[in-house]
Amino acid sequence: MPTINKAHIKRNSEDKSFKTTSNEHASSSTNNEILNEVIKHQYALKSFARTIENYEDLIELDTKQYNLDSLFAMDIGGSLCKIIFFECKSENFENTELKELFKSLKNNIFSTEDYGFSGIRDRYKSIKTKTGCIHFILFETQRVKNAVELLFQNDIIKNIKQISCTGGGSYKFEEYFREHYNIEIKKYDEFKSLLTGLNALLKYSPNESYHYNIDKTINDFDKPIPDVYDNSKSIFPYLLVNVGSGVSVLHVKDENNFERVSGSGIGGATFSGLVNALTNINSFDEALQASRKGNSANVNMLVGDIYGGEYQSFNLPANMVASFFGKFSKNDSLDKASDADICNALLVMITNNVGQVAYLNAMRYNLTKIYFSGNFLRSNVVAMKALANAIHFWSHGEIQAHFLKHEGYFGALGTFFLNNLSQYNNI
Repeated sequence: MPTINKAHIKRNSEDKSFKTTSNEHASSSTNNEILNEVIKHQYALKSFARTIENYEDLIELDTKQYNLDSLFAMDIGGSLCKIIFFECKSENFENTELKELFKSLKNNIFSTEDYGFSGIRDRYKSIKTKTGCIHFILFETQRVKNAVELLFQNDIIKNIKQISCTGGGSYKFEEYFREHYNIEIKKYDEFKSLLTGLNALLKYSPNESYHYNIDKTINDFDKPIPDVYDNSKSIFPYLLVNVGSGVSVLHVKDENNFERVSGSGIGGATFSGLVNALTNINSFDEALQASRKGNSANVNMLVGDIYGGEYQSFNLPANMVASFFGKFSKNDSLDKASDADICNALLVMITNNVGQVAYLNAMRYNLTKIYFSGNFLRSNVVAMKALANAIHFWSHGEIQAHFLKHEGYFGALGTFFLNNLSQYNNI
């Protein structure tokens, strides 16, 4: 079998319609298209309800006395740092000094939606409680030290003695926070925080999850459709498929019981690594946009390539993939595949694999609800739609793939709840 020659593909890609390295205008246009897609997706989610219901279960959020410390919670991951800020009322502080510091803190946070080079406040994701509001802030982990200084400033930092935190960064940055700010990190278990946050929003926040209608193509889907659940029924059990660098599959049985039942080494890092190995494309965003333009039939061997059409005995359509990247087993096929074709084929291959793993585990545990999460899906509309298509295919239309509006923030939100709400103290 011939070895795929990246240099050969790079030379060949100069003649293809999708160029990435030699045309700055094309790159800028690509980034604008990606941004527009993300903005449209976020705007569609904006119309979803952003409130807390069944309110008596979380009334403590608005009635307790706060310190500045307890208004924040953090989830510091390998790439991204997620921060929760709870905007309560000034009456939730017991003295005038704290009220004034809180006012200064709010003015600082709400003066902008962009903080430094990488910080943003996701205003479309804010959730209203009865008298307050939960806000969601995002920084690159490499800039978490700047984030602390930008958000808190000197007069506020002096009054923060402890921050609740989860994720690997709660260990990595623990000594830094102690030495530079005299702030102690109160650590929470990562999966416990994740599921506490997710379960709370599935139970108390309408439209937290959503799905897509399925079309025959990967690109032409309707806008996200909010899920509607019967509040009289339990949200449990369900399958949570976390797609990050790799894939973890969790069987969530109830509020207190879950287990990791499966996983896969084929995930987001696989996509990025193979894009880098096989194409001229050097960024994740460009690879996603390329996948929208590509035709994987130039890369994958289809049923029709083998049988000349559909395989009627097993009801296999002609356009079904028989072998991913099967056409690359022939040297002459390398000349026919563009970078965009390769990106499309990689995305379809990985999402089909993840979809199949998810479906088989759902069948194994007799589950009908599958939620997908993970950094690979953050604003990755193309991958979400591909996963929706994969689950629809593997389940013969009987199961939908469900996605989550506050994807990425559940760990920080769960940490906030664990730190502040007495009902979670014994979980």
